[in-house]
Amino acid sequence: MFAPVPSRLLFLGALAFLIGFAISVSGDTYLAWKARVFTDTEQADPAISGELALSPAADGIPNLLKYAFALDPHKDGSFALPQLSLMQIVDPESGQPRKFPAITYRVSSTDYPSDLYFVPEISFDLQSWRRGETVFDSPISQAPVNAGDPTFVTCRALLPVTENSKAFLRVRVFEGQTLPDDWQIANFGHVGVDPSGDADGDGRSNFEEFLKDTDPNDYYDGVAPEVTVVSGDSQYGDPSSVLALPLVVKVTHQSQPLVNAPVEFRVPPDSGAFSQSPAQFSEAIVIRTSDSGLATAYFRLPPTPAVAIAISISTGGISVAMAAYTNSAVEPRGSLSIIEGNNQMGLPNQVLSEPFVVRLLGADGQPVAGATITFSVSAGDGRVAADPFNSPGSNSVTLTTNDEGLAWIYYTHGPVPDTVSEISVVATTPAAEASFSARSVAYAPLTPRLVAAGASHTLACYSDGTVWAWGDNTFGQLGDGTTTSRWHRAQVAGLANVIAVSTHTDTSAALRSDGTVWTWGDNVDHALGDGDSEEASALPVQVLQGAGVPLTNVVAIASGYSHNLVQSRRDGLGLGVGLGLSAGK
Repeated sequence: MFAPVPSRLLFLGALAFLIGFAISVSGDTYLAWKARVFTDTEQADPAISGELALSPAADGIPNLLKYAFALDPHKDGSFALPQLSLMQIVDPESGQPRKFPAITYRVSSTDYPSDLYFVPEISFDLQSWRRGETVFDSPISQAPVNAGDPTFVTCRALLPVTENSKAFLRVRVFEGQTLPDDWQIANFGHVGVDPSGDADGDGRSNFEEFLKDTDPNDYYDGVAPEVTVVSGDSQYGDPSSVLALPLVVKVTHQSQPLVNAPVEFRVPPDSGAFSQSPAQFSEAIVIRTSDSGLATAYFRLPPTPAVAIAISISTGGISVAMAAYTNSAVEPRGSLSIIEGNNQMGLPNQVLSEPFVVRLLGADGQPVAGATITFSVSAGDGRVAADPFNSPGSNSVTLTTNDEGLAWIYYTHGPVPDTVSEISVVATTPAAEASFSARSVAYAPLTPRLVAAGASHTLACYSDGTVWAWGDNTFGQLGDGTTTSRWHRAQVAGLANVIAVSTHTDTSAALRSDGTVWTWGDNVDHALGDGDSEEASALPVQVLQGAGVPLTNVVAIASGYSHNLVQSRRDGLGLGVGLGLSAGK
């Protein structure tokens, strides 16, 4: 499929660069070029004008490359082959200059070869070659000074070199979406692979996988996903029956659902069978996720009663487990599903921003109301409380599920940083268990957790409890003590342990973990809620619920035009400050 072309080896200082090409045949665009640059006699002779024929200039360059690089086949083109260079860039972290190899090639600025693909590659051993956006920066095109001159395209490698290292660069030129033989054999064991096919179902064609240098048989390309159990765990049923609820898991990456991801459901031999619909069951099945990242399987119990059936669900090297039971083998059990709050990080002696929430389901898969749930600190130095604002908390709290089978508590870390806490959750009727994990950190990573946008400014609440703002600051809505607008973020002064932010127009608000609310910026219609004044404030002020009485026990905030709303944990009361003040259940 590809005809090798003699490579040209160039040396530059201690670096060695290789320019090589892989070319294929066919293409009407090449025929149009041939008609323009060759005489009728030359066109009739494939030995002179054929794509793989060496050009009449006797410079060793085949005609297809003369076409690719906008060269005259009758003139020596060796001077215009891709050129190598070193680009020196200062490392922003160390401040030291680093050298990156780059390769520059030329193309026609008037008749661009739209049927060709130019693929830069880099190697350090001449055995394995890498390509794609992980090793090359985006190409930079330099427009010609004079009309008709070629356009120069530079591809810079993202991998630096040193005086003692050696790198090889090349540009491979493909006519149409054609896969190299060596790549097909390495990834599929044979040639003849369809370039437009999608072997792993990740939405990228085989040719796109080649260009990006990703694995065409791995949906995840080596990046581990997150897999969570949604529903269906710990059900029971009669032997040989299909469980009442399907088994459902969700596959995500960085909290975004993954579509069409392959998920395998499996049980040991003779322990039951799966199906994507209530038919055609097998002991193992691979199901692709939906647009919302969900994989759903039906499970049929084995004919022989089993105490507990271990169900393994895996994808991308990550596995989760479920269990199923038969009626004659074990007493009916329920299941506790974690709804929110697991694996949080927080500061010592501070309440975590999210509660630990579970839902209790009965053996029939339906929510169980009025059941007793006990949350206990099984490891760590923190405490749990149903109401963190009016209770110091304790080592264990017992609650009752609501009509939706939900129960939740709040967790406050102890004084010691870098402590991992485990909170066990136990239901007695029906029996079910679950556990949460939390970690205290001395200096939480500065990652934005919540963002709110106003008319011309933005707020970001970071995981360490600080708030940062940028944009227009005419009314002091950035909260940094000035009215200077910022192109870059500035920290809101005097705020700590913030768990939520909101803004609308030119007024900003923040909710702290102690249940207090702070506002700053424009005070039109008393939007700041700090008293009778309508003066704007460039620093946070505390919202009052009465003369000199701070507003407390708040769990949620929201902002509207010249007013703010809060929700109280104590009684669910909604309160407002500013224009259009209202209160009600």
